[in-house]
This record gives sequence, structure tokens and C-alpha cells, in this order.
Amino acid sequence: MNTYVQDQVDALKDKGNESFRQQDFSTAVAHYASAIELAEANGIDAVQIHSNRSVALLRLGETQAGDGMARQTFRRAIEEADKVIALHPQWNKGYFRKAEVHFAMRDFKQAEASYQKALELMPGDEHVKMRLEESRQAISGFLFKQLLCGRDVAVKPQNVVEQQVFGFASQMANFMYLVGDAATSECLVVDAAWDVPGILKVVRNLNLKLVGAVVTHYHFDHTGGRPPAPFDTLGITVSGIKDLADAGLPVYINSADADAVVKNNGVPRESMTILNHGESISVGRVKLSCLHTPGHTPGSMCLHIDGSTECGTCDGVGMLIAGDTLFKGSCGRLDLPDCDCDQMYNSLQATLGKLDDRVVVYPGHNYGGDKTTIGAERRAGLLRPMTQVQWRQMHKL
Repeated sequence: MNTYVQDQVDALKDKGNESFRQQDFSTAVAHYASAIELAEANGIDAVQIHSNRSVALLRLGETQAGDGMARQTFRRAIEEADKVIALHPQWNKGYFRKAEVHFAMRDFKQAEASYQKALELMPGDEHVKMRLEESRQAISGFLFKQLLCGRDVAVKPQNVVEQQVFGFASQMANFMYLVGDAATSECLVVDAAWDVPGILKVVRNLNLKLVGAVVTHYHFDHTGGRPPAPFDTLGITVSGIKDLADAGLPVYINSADADAVVKNNGVPRESMTILNHGESISVGRVKLSCLHTPGHTPGSMCLHIDGSTECGTCDGVGMLIAGDTLFKGSCGRLDLPDCDCDQMYNSLQATLGKLDDRVVVYPGHNYGGDKTTIGAERRAGLLRPMTQVQWRQMHKL
């Protein structure tokens, strides 16, 4: 192999990768094209570069949402994915890239077929499993997107303040969620904080209409506003639900946390819709039921989405967006001023403990994993049977 040519190919690919990191997708596409042309002219395997170019075209198409160019760009992304499949048919990446484009085009059945093929080639790939499940949910009419700070939002600071905020956001590893009806394209956002412009960009790129914001509890990393001490001395305000309320969107919150959101975030009471235990919100055909789970805060709540409805989720067993009530193997902090250890015991054992073992649990932070199930937490987590005395001993009370 001509090492000089290989170095040139690598340099062009690196330029493409850097442009991609900078979210300059058009330039990335051009650099990858140059790298592919040089590689193939000299008999160098370009499969990885085709894969990179496919995802760059996907991201470019997402920025063109609502533009007539978007569909053409998505088609080019599929062509690049097909080249990956032709060159390396046993590599699951080509099928995954193709599936991602079909999903962006809202061709969920084609996406499902490609995700399935990618999973067959690499059965242990958890990310592909998750995307396959999301495609099946979308076919049923259910729309669900998990967003992670530092991965999906809060990734490209525009100034020194955002650099500080986004760095903190990545450490906090907050999850936010988009939930809605794929048929109507309407969605709610759960726990919008840190980077509201970034969240809205995701909503636009998915061709969705945001119709409201839900708050699982009042803490600033789930709602935005001024951070707690000692960070409150920096004069920084984190974007969050106040921005969405100012844009005219309703904010849904449990009554016990409403006062804190008014005080800490400046959200007008008239912008808030109170959700108490057993009440629900509907977006299209999707219904989110409020489970009041105090403990981490007085008004902490989980959102249960039934799997038996027309827009059923998770193979018909449903899901739970748990906020900071339940993580994989743990729960939210109980050492803050208005936490209540005994209430958390009741929330876990009496409220969440009644749910079906198969319910998939999506937490408020990436602490130990991006999801779990009620059954897994009943077997080895904090839903396992225990007395209140044992629970208090565990927390040294």
C-alpha cells in the first residue's frame, strides 16, 4: 500500500470528522467524498468513510427539515449506507445507518427491517435493540425519544457561559424525553433543562410539534433556572421550563412542587397545569398517567404510559418515566432539605411496586444505565421486598 496516499486519505477523513464535530455537516460530506474518491482510485478500503458520509448526510438532511432538499439528502444518505452493505455485508453498521435514515424519513417499517438486520449481525448491540424497539413503537403510533445531556443536547457551547453550563450538564448526565403520537407529530417534553434551544432543534429535526412540558420534580437540573449554592454566585441562569412557558406552552407539574417552580423559575401560575395522582395528560392517542411518588421532593412524580392502548409501548407492557424516583439499582438523593426517606419507601414499595414486572423504566439521570425494568428492580434493586425498618436502617435512620 502507498503510505503517502493512505496518509492523504486519513487526513481528508480527519477533516471530515472535525467538521462533523463542529456540526458543519455540508463540509464534512465534501471532505468524506474527497477521501472516498482518493481511496477508491488507489484500491484502499473506504467502507468506514462511506459510513461516516452516510451519517453526515443524515445530519445535514435533518437541518433541512421542512426544506425540499431534505428528502434528496436523505436518499443520498441511504445510497452511502447501501455502499457500506455492498462492501461489507456482514458489518452491521451499514444496516444501522440505513435504518437511521429511514427513521428520520418516518418510514418506520423500513427502519424496523434494517434495525432487525443490524441486530441479527450483532445480537448484543444494546443501542440497536433500543432503536429497534423505538421503530416498533413508532409503527404503533407511539413516539418516544430519550435525550442525554452531553450526547444529544448541551453539546456545542456558543460562549463562555454555555461552556460552563454544558460542562456541568454533562457531569449531571440528565435525561430528557420527547413523548407523543407519531400520527399527529405532536409531542411533550419531560424535564426540559440545560439547553432548551438544543431540545427545540431536535424537535424541529424530527418534524414534530411541541405542545407542552412536563416536570417530574422541581430541582433545577430538571427545570432550569438559577443553580444552587455555590454555583448561584456565578450569575448563571440555566435554560429550562421558563423559556417554554414564555413561548406559550403549558407546564404540567404536581401540586406539591408548584410553589417551588414559581419561586425558583419564575413560571407564572397561569402557565401551569396541576397534575395529581391518577390524573393524566393526552397527546394525540398517547396518555401519560401521573403517579405521585414523593420522597426526593414533595411533588415528585412518575409518568406511566400504558402499553395496552392503541399506541401501546414496549411490546404492550408499557413504560415509566421515573424522574429521580427510581434509577437502576438506586433512587434519588434523600439528604436534601425537603427529602423524606419514609415517603420514598412508600413511593417505591406501595406505588411503583404495584406495576407489572415487564414495565420498562426510563430514569432522570444516566446513573447506572439508560433504562431498567420494574422486574429487575424488584429482584435486585430498591423495589425488592423489605420492611420500613430495614429501609430506614439502610439509610442509617
